[in-house]
Amino acid sequence: MPSISVFKAFRIIAERQDFRGRPARTVVQVTGEVDVATSAHLAATIARAMASAMEREPEGKVDLVIDLARLSFIDVSGINVLVRAECQARAYGGALVLRSPNRCVRRLLNVLRLDSVLAIE
Repeated sequence: MPSISVFKAFRIIAERQDFRGRPARTVVQVTGEVDVATSAHLAATIARAMASAMEREPEGKVDLVIDLARLSFIDVSGINVLVRAECQARAYGGALVLRSPNRCVRRLLNVLRLDSVLAIE
């Protein structure tokens, strides 16, 4: 099995800009697999993205997008990271959105009844 660098698997990028020229949403791109070996790094990446978004936003509101288009696998530890991140974003008056999850991820979210908890675009 090929070795995937955890450090290349998760990346924070700024998306659109609002009318003041600041990024309106922060995107965390997820590539490869999220499992027990990589979920802590995903959680740390999301935490950095939230902290960065809170610094830019005077009200501390966090709008975060988790781009799952390149995700090939996620286990319960990764799902747990996403649910905790959504709760944190909501606590700060913001939102977390999952972008482009593949059919298997959507099915998993449906089976776990998280498709009504986690926003999907």
